[in-house]
Amino acid sequence: MPTQATSWTGIFFPVRYLAVLLLTCVLCEGQTSGRKPNIATVFVKISPPKWEANVTNRCECEGAISQMLGTVGLMMDRLDQQNMNMKRQGELIRELQERLDKMEPSTSVTTGQREEGTGSRGGPACGCGPGLLSFTRHQMMDIYMNITSPYQSSLFTLAEKLKQFVLSRIRMEEREASVLFRRTYGLLYEKMEPAFKRLFNDMYDYIDGKSVDLEGKVNSFFRDLSHRLFRLLHPASLDQRYLDCVGRVHDQQDVISEGFRGADQKLGRGLRKASQATRGLIYGLKSGAKVMSDLSTLPLTAECMQAATQLQFCPRCDVRPCQGFCVNVMKGCYAQHWELTRTWRTYIDALAMLETRVQSVFNIDVILNTVAIHISDAILTYQENSENITAKVTAACGPLPSFLRRRQKRAMGDATSYEFRRDMMTQDEFESILQSARRAQAGAENLWQQLHSRICDQLAAPFTEKEKCWNGTHVSRYLPNEVVGGLIYQRSNPEVVVNERTTNAMVSQLRLDLVEITDVLMATHKGKNRDGIDVETQSGSGSGVDDEDM
Repeated sequence: MPTQATSWTGIFFPVRYLAVLLLTCVLCEGQTSGRKPNIATVFVKISPPKWEANVTNRCECEGAISQMLGTVGLMMDRLDQQNMNMKRQGELIRELQERLDKMEPSTSVTTGQREEGTGSRGGPACGCGPGLLSFTRHQMMDIYMNITSPYQSSLFTLAEKLKQFVLSRIRMEEREASVLFRRTYGLLYEKMEPAFKRLFNDMYDYIDGKSVDLEGKVNSFFRDLSHRLFRLLHPASLDQRYLDCVGRVHDQQDVISEGFRGADQKLGRGLRKASQATRGLIYGLKSGAKVMSDLSTLPLTAECMQAATQLQFCPRCDVRPCQGFCVNVMKGCYAQHWELTRTWRTYIDALAMLETRVQSVFNIDVILNTVAIHISDAILTYQENSENITAKVTAACGPLPSFLRRRQKRAMGDATSYEFRRDMMTQDEFESILQSARRAQAGAENLWQQLHSRICDQLAAPFTEKEKCWNGTHVSRYLPNEVVGGLIYQRSNPEVVVNERTTNAMVSQLRLDLVEITDVLMATHKGKNRDGIDVETQSGSGSGVDDEDM
């Protein structure tokens, strides 16, 4: 019978051993993160010498340690009882020792060579339990999101930033135009103020995503303006029948265009194309972000999880997996994502092409800065051309009273052409948004093709340590060749079993979505409506509102 001091010593070491075993199992089950400590070394330092050999071998795989979790919990519960006597403690310790002695030491991790062309093909991860698999799944998702989220966030944020910038510019131009028109045209603007407000509201609603025939709204504005100008140039009471006839004449598009000499159509086309291109770019950026968001919900297969668990948690505690091993596992895990590579690149290219147009001939910032100028010029043009319009009215409706003809010449003689100073601060902000969008797209262009390598940059050993890395069975060089990315090549993947014949339904739908998004971007780039109807598009360089600038 041992002395009391000896007995307490005998208890102290097993209790400490139990506590460390419990901590190790917690680590192996994935309750902590970061680089795993060398558990084998910890056991050797704190354990009695006679346990050293068994503990060192036993620590080689977390799967073996996890088998002791039930025993450890039972022993700790019993040792924690206050009335437990020394004899019973000794029995519990002997029971634990017997169970430990019965466990076969693990030999799966040794320094040696892995046979070429062999692999796990998604086999069980060293017997590791569901807790470790769950931890692997969460870790894989964290790494995936750390890589993809910055691009997803950038696309969505830039879309919102561009939208809010343009909406604020519309309101800014509305306020400035109101002040200047009121000062310049007085009575005319007071009569036309509701129409002016409707025009800017229509611009706002279009950029905000509402269904608005913007070019039609511009034509309607100039039709109202033409009718109002005729009334101001002939400031006398006309009977309702004559006014109705005047209205019918001004409803004819050729009369309006002749009165404004095409200024109305130029502004309408320019504003519609620039607004359409801007809204198309906002749509394209947000749609790309949504595709990335949807793809992040694609679940990884059980075979992928088993291979990824073996990749990360079955080497020696201080050895990282080989690059080739990691690449093959990740190419198998993300083979479905690879299938989007070509479609995604085409989408990014279309987005870049549209951005170029938005920055140049379809520049909404320039267009908004010239809306008031074109309206003012159109008013002066109509006044100069009023005799031709009057002739058309009298031909259709009969002659005007003679005293009206004497007064019409100078009815708006105070109208003068005015100019606006281009706001360079807003232009700089607009350019900055577009440049940020281009940078985000450049980084995301090859994302799905490079996803495996970006993940392995975080998980695997550097290439300089290719002789001292975990290859799946040993600490040695990884001999199998890296497989090509994509589903059809995964049949030769030595690490993960992949059904290379079937594309995931979600991936197939996302690919169709990207094709549709790209079609919209390309049509918008060519100056077409989103329904594909052609409009005139000619090359050139100018303010972005004349036909030759389109």
